[in-house]
Amino acid sequence: MVSRMGESKISWREKSIDLETLLRLRTPPVAVKLLEDENFPPGTIRPSQMGIEITICQAITAARHMFQTIGMSADDNACPPSMFPFGWAEIEDSNALIEFFKKAGHGASDDAIVEIISKLPTLEPGKYPALLIAPLRRCTFQPDVIMIFGNAAQVGRLIFARTYLGGGALKAEMISRAASCAEGIIRPFKSRDCAVTIPGGGDRVFASIDDDELIFSFHVEWLDRIIEGLKNAGRGIGLRYPMPRFMMYKPVFPQEFQKLRSKMKIIKRK
Repeated sequence: MVSRMGESKISWREKSIDLETLLRLRTPPVAVKLLEDENFPPGTIRPSQMGIEITICQAITAARHMFQTIGMSADDNACPPSMFPFGWAEIEDSNALIEFFKKAGHGASDDAIVEIISKLPTLEPGKYPALLIAPLRRCTFQPDVIMIFGNAAQVGRLIFARTYLGGGALKAEMISRAASCAEGIIRPFKSRDCAVTIPGGGDRVFASIDDDELIFSFHVEWLDRIIEGLKNAGRGIGLRYPMPRFMMYKPVFPQEFQKLRSKMKIIKRK
């Protein structure tokens, strides 16, 4: 595993530009830090100080589309289901959560819902009371997790990059619920690895994530390995993004095309 990088020796802007260029990303990668207190750096936008609450996925979208640094805690968060995995609130009655998922149509039975809930990655209650979210190219802090939003081909390149220097195959566990927040942030943070996330309904309704977007997120310790992998994985056969398309082959046309071709006389230059 790559050792933790010192903040003072890193230009997050340069790292972001490397990722954006190699993948031709529409939006910059997003840096996320889990805070053990609510001391946010100067210039951080707090929704609660604006008199509103937003979702964590909205904050991520604000970072990558509006280039803003957002601070989130329980006071800023409008999404009750995300309070649970981040340890920002206790659920006194476990049946209340099951009932919520049931009424929302997330499972056909209590057993199915309990299984879904059990697979959600969670943090220790109260340990990380806040999140700091910013575009990586404007990051002024040491992030814990980096999130990249891309299409299937771009995420495919990232998976290829992840395995380029070894470390085994990337195992994905996806439930598409609490997706960009719990799956996209908590899972790679706890595993200190990479994660592929399919955005869920909340991501698309509240955060306006596009239909073709997937999320590839990883612990910051993987950053240099991912960049090196993007530069070199498949290089010997010309793989990159966008994928090159091989055109030097003879196409096979339907019979009617062939009949028409047989009736043609090629005009040769005199």
